[in-house]
Amino acid sequence: MVGLGMTISSGALFPWLAVAFAILFWAEYSLIILAEEDYLRGAFGQEFADYCARTHRFLIVPKRASWRGGNWLSALRSERSTILVTLAFYLLLALRTALL
Repeated sequence: MVGLGMTISSGALFPWLAVAFAILFWAEYSLIILAEEDYLRGAFGQEFADYCARTHRFLIVPKRASWRGGNWLSALRSERSTILVTLAFYLLLALRTALL
């Protein structure tokens, strides 16, 4: 996520960088995820297969995704300060760009 933020932030200088980063990130992590899934399928068997059946590989779908003792809404609430700081950073970056 840091890499994506940096590429988006530098978009005025290198607009193609965000597209290149997204493609490379997807390609790299697709391979990593496939390797990890093979390992986890071997280690946990049917329990992991059940988890895969109710969880998307890349997309967060709050209604489908949950875990024991929690849910996405409570996770987002716990990350409220991180989300607010990130939004403030991009708001300031947009204001700076608009004023220059």
